[in-house]
Amino acid sequence: MGLLVILDYLVRRAFDNALAAKMGIDPAQASNFLAEYLPKIVDNLTPAGKIDPAAGHQQGLAALLPSLLQSLSGQSPSDQSART
Repeated sequence: MGLLVILDYLVRRAFDNALAAKMGIDPAQASNFLAEYLPKIVDNLTPAGKIDPAAGHQQGLAALLPSLLQSLSGQSPSDQSART
């Protein structure tokens, strides 16, 4: 294993642990959360593959917030809509 691969692993693990501690969840859950939602967040903020400086990125993140919170509570968005 190369040094960069090891450093990448250590940085990701430290970030996952820090996120988990801040959110009060298990590090594995934080890692799964990031793996699932980080690509969706990036895709949402860069629909054409580039960051649009005129776009309202806070609004884009705010639109994603309900599904992120549902994921942390163990509900999928479809579970939530089925209850309403």
